[in-house]
Amino acid sequence: ERNDAIDWLKAELKGERVHSSEILYRGKQHGFGEKVLRKAFKALGGKYMKSGFGPGCVVKWSLET
Repeated sequence: ERNDAIDWLKAELKGERVHSSEILYRGKQHGFGEKVLRKAFKALGGKYMKSGFGPGCVVKWSLET
């Protein structure tokens, strides 16, 4: 399952920074749990950008180096 999630994340994040909640939502629609997606993201060496603090904080995922 993780390999499928890795392939899916590569396609979803190719050249983009995507809000983490959006990726987790889309992943769930494709049958991937949050834990699997987070492990796949880490395995890919994904980077996240965090802006803001508290409830208004925005976290975006990317595969940019």
